[in-house]
Amino acid sequence: MIGYLEMTRKQCPSRIINNVKRFYGPKGDYPNFEETIDEIFEPLCMLFPSATYVVDGLDECEIDEVRKVLRTFRRMMSQQDLKVFISGREVLDAKTSIQGSTTIVVSEENTRDDIRRFIQWRIEEKMHERQLTETESVLQDIKTKLDERADQM
Repeated sequence: MIGYLEMTRKQCPSRIINNVKRFYGPKGDYPNFEETIDEIFEPLCMLFPSATYVVDGLDECEIDEVRKVLRTFRRMMSQQDLKVFISGREVLDAKTSIQGSTTIVVSEENTRDDIRRFIQWRIEEKMHERQLTETESVLQDIKTKLDERADQM
């Protein structure tokens, strides 16, 4: 968000700049989660009232961190008209944590063909850069292994 302000030549409030320098400068006093949210993230959000915040990979975090993030967005959404898109595996269960949210389920059977097409496209792109193998069976094995592991993506 700070980068966007700079790119659009808009002024970042000095309070936020001072906090960023205090936390991340040469003699930085590394902030805890609450300090980062209260003193940098929330004030920046006020500058972008029509923004949509995208949260991805939250399901890869420890459960305590997940709870902190969901609790933060729940609180912020209750105070302002904040739009948040949270993607992750079903174990995340953001719908329970954030009242009024909607879940869009993307199942393996809905995405399998897309994943196969992506694998094929990516291999073809790589082969334009350099030859991956001279043996068609090895290439097929690569595709098969990637396809088998696609559910872990």
